[in-house]
Amino acid sequence: MAGIETEISTALTRRKLLVTASLTAVLVVSGCQSVQKLEVTQTGAPKFERFQAEYHFKRADQLLGRSFAEASDIGVEAQTVQPVAAESSWSEARLNIECPPPRGDASLALLTLTLSDRRGPAALLYSDARQLTIQRADVDLLIASLANDGYFDEDSEIVGGSQLAVQIDRGKVDREWVHDERLLDLARQTLVDGMPAW
Repeated sequence: MAGIETEISTALTRRKLLVTASLTAVLVVSGCQSVQKLEVTQTGAPKFERFQAEYHFKRADQLLGRSFAEASDIGVEAQTVQPVAAESSWSEARLNIECPPPRGDASLALLTLTLSDRRGPAALLYSDARQLTIQRADVDLLIASLANDGYFDEDSEIVGGSQLAVQIDRGKVDREWVHDERLLDLARQTLVDGMPAW
């Protein structure tokens, strides 16, 4: 039993050191960029009151393809929620993350995935949206992952096929970003498990 407690304690200490070392964020406050460290709790989780992110990417049907297949396999008789049409050619997607959710529990976060496509001669916009509530701990891991990948680094010149805007309390970073697997996994989870947003 003591061995397991020691392993858990060592893992938490490593995680705390990793998160503490990696949470230097470039925050835009009043139009100026300033480097600010996010404080962390004893468990290594970042301290913040409000987190918002908007992840916008194209080729949604390709990047989320396996999730469309999973959503189609659920079966309408086993689920009262109409699944997102897998045969649709969704050209764009936007994943919004709010922590805490509006009028919600501070230990939770709200994910909203909006799929859209322009179709037909009049280029009408078709869209579908799903929402899902997750634990705040998933947002803590996302922040640590973004910090480790250099998202908050002022001199990082990552060029990717998506756009990511992150606001933590009063600071904001908005930049071109890669097709981030952690964010895409959250989008897939919302697509498969989420409820219609309207």
